Amino acid sequence: MFSLSNIWSDVDRIARDLIRDLRTRDENLSIRFDVVDPNAESMIVTEALKRMTQIAWEPEILLIVEEASKFDCRAIVSRGRHCGIQALLLSQYPLADEVMSNVKVLLGPISARLIESYDPLAASAILDLRQHEFLWEETKGAWHKFEL
Repeated sequence: MFSLSNIWSDVDRIARDLIRDLRTRDENLSIRFDVVDPNAESMIVTEALKRMTQIAWEPEILLIVEEASKFDCRAIVSRGRHCGIQALLLSQYPLADEVMSNVKVLLGPISARLIESYDPLAASAILDLRQHEFLWEETKGAWHKFEL
């Protein structure tokens, strides 16, 4: 019980400090955790994502979550847009159904064959993507290309 209490106090402190740093910066910020224990990393990131949805972000922010399948991203995709967060979830593995039901399609370096029947124009555009470029489907058939 004591160990769990210590872990949650660390998670609380890290999430609070992370959000404070995000709110006080004017430029882009990239955060990469160097946590050995994957369970601890998941707890920290999930808690930070949940707490970010409890704040009104003005101006809106673009939040990119790499390896999103490791974390519980339900709060950020279901409540994020209401508080000024546009979330971009990157994952090589499938995300939870609750997450996928709240997101728009984003395509990166994948085989065009996988989406050819869905949208042939997007399938041909995927062939021209370079490293760090993506297609984002704003609405059905309305694709935008951007670079990280």
